[in-house]
Amino acid sequence: MKKSLKYLSTLILIPFVVFLRGDMELSVDTFMFGEQVEAVVVTKNQISEKLKAEPTYSFVVKTKVIAQNPGFTGDGLPVHLYDSTYQLIGKSQIMAGKVKFTLQHASDTASLRYVVLPSTASEVEVFYGADNNALLVEEVI
Repeated sequence: MKKSLKYLSTLILIPFVVFLRGDMELSVDTFMFGEQVEAVVVTKNQISEKLKAEPTYSFVVKTKVIAQNPGFTGDGLPVHLYDSTYQLIGKSQIMAGKVKFTLQHASDTASLRYVVLPSTASEVEVFYGADNNALLVEEVI
């Protein structure tokens, strides 16, 4: 009985001591020289720099399905985004009746021009920020 109590107390005591030791080191590092405010500000700035999100630009195009099978939605079909010279800007796929493109650069928003469905060669001319026509998705039998 005494051995089992010693064993259980050791299992409980060791993690608690390790926790306290780690907590003390943190306290000593931040409050040792009376610069606790500066240490918190520096740490906050370092964390915010690492977590800072880069701006991304998204572009959504609606789709219109033309199919004989009522279960066909076109979900998962690849779609490409091209500029006016047919240089590829981005790739995406149809999900829930829409195609969403994520662009990395603001300049891509000015140069986008055509959304093309490669499987059927359907295309629609688009403009960023405008109300665009829907991309026709035809079922291939």
